[in-house]
Amino acid sequence: MIVSVNKEELQWVVSVEGRIDTITAVEFERKCKDLPSVKRPSLMVNMGAVTYISSAGLRIFILLAQKTHQLGGRIGLRDLSNDIKEIFRISGLIHFFDFDDAA
Repeated sequence: MIVSVNKEELQWVVSVEGRIDTITAVEFERKCKDLPSVKRPSLMVNMGAVTYISSAGLRIFILLAQKTHQLGGRIGLRDLSNDIKEIFRISGLIHFFDFDDAA
């Protein structure tokens, strides 16, 4: 898994490539955990190159959404494949995120 984090104007953009699973979720959490640290943070996660997400990966998204929402911010997911979006839907998490250009 490859994760890059960039600040674009008033928003953090996180790009993820590969699998977010039990092994890689720790690195993903480490790179993202401090991003929502200001009031009303805005995060966008580009998931166009994510091929798989496990429950460990979903856990990181839950924690990230909780922290972002507590600070009055928003978190968006961009370019999800149909399969990855379906995982968010089945897990009941689809209402916690904004979807931009999602399949």
